[in-house]
Amino acid sequence: MTFAEAAAKFSSCPSRGKRGELGAFPGLGKILFLPYEGQEVPEFDALVFSPDTELNKLYKVRTQFGTHLVTVAGRA
Repeated sequence: MTFAEAAAKFSSCPSRGKRGELGAFPGLGKILFLPYEGQEVPEFDALVFSPDTELNKLYKVRTQFGTHLVTVAGRA
């Protein structure tokens, strides 16, 4: 099962309809999807922007919105 298939099947996040895709993060601290749009989510920042976070590896991160499985597909 791919990450996208698992997100579509099991996620309760609004990103479920996008198969788990959160989109790009233009800067630190802001999430771009509803209902979290514009919310501060430092746990995502710590993971996404850390030089220690490997691309395309699965990570688990806990936020005020719940527990999320995250992969970082690329960085600009």
